[in-house]
Amino acid sequence: MDDGARDLLEPYKLLFLTAAKVDRMLPPVQRRLVKSFWPDIKPEWLAYGQETTEVTLQANSKQISLYDLAIDLSLRLGDDADRRLLWGCVFSAIDSRGREKYRGIAWSYVARKTGLHRHTVQRQFWDILRKVALLDAER
Repeated sequence: MDDGARDLLEPYKLLFLTAAKVDRMLPPVQRRLVKSFWPDIKPEWLAYGQETTEVTLQANSKQISLYDLAIDLSLRLGDDADRRLLWGCVFSAIDSRGREKYRGIAWSYVARKTGLHRHTVQRQFWDILRKVALLDAER
């Protein structure tokens, strides 16, 4: 595929990457409930208040709308294997905290999972994005 065609499909790639990031930002399906909580007793009074807290990002309404659009477009794909390959590729580019990896899509990782060659995975990914662009143009 030439660079001109990839430039036209880049917004759809970014749409699905954003959807993968939003999926990582959403709360889990089942929350772990804490039955009881007893804080550790510190040996000194001044030792309290030094814990570090982890800040988690929340998805805003625009991101959730893009997430909904990406899910709608992927559900309109006819083949389940295409859907799995598409989401597998975009989730390989996002780490567990919802940040995009430096190297982008891990073609070799997805190829090992699907049993295909990495160049075949890459070609099929761009073909699937082309199908998504045609489905979006029909909508």
